[in-house]
Amino acid sequence: MSNHAIPSHKPKLSLTAQELLTDPQWTRFPRSGQRLMGFSRSSLYLLATEGLIATKSLKRHGQKRGIRFVNLPSLTALIESAPS
Repeated sequence: MSNHAIPSHKPKLSLTAQELLTDPQWTRFPRSGQRLMGFSRSSLYLLATEGLIATKSLKRHGQKRGIRFVNLPSLTALIESAPS
């Protein structure tokens, strides 16, 4: 049995245009200065880095930058899991 450490956050997966059309549970990150369900863009990046919400990136082959999407059910689950 191996003692390899398991990463604490989920890997960011690549998202295809077809997946976006067939899975409306994903939405774009808000632009700078805007909010999504009360969360700023930087707060969402922090939550994603900590593995608390799922995100995916859509980019063309060879591009360094793409469009970042957040999974709405994972964000809703995070809110629902917070103590009142």
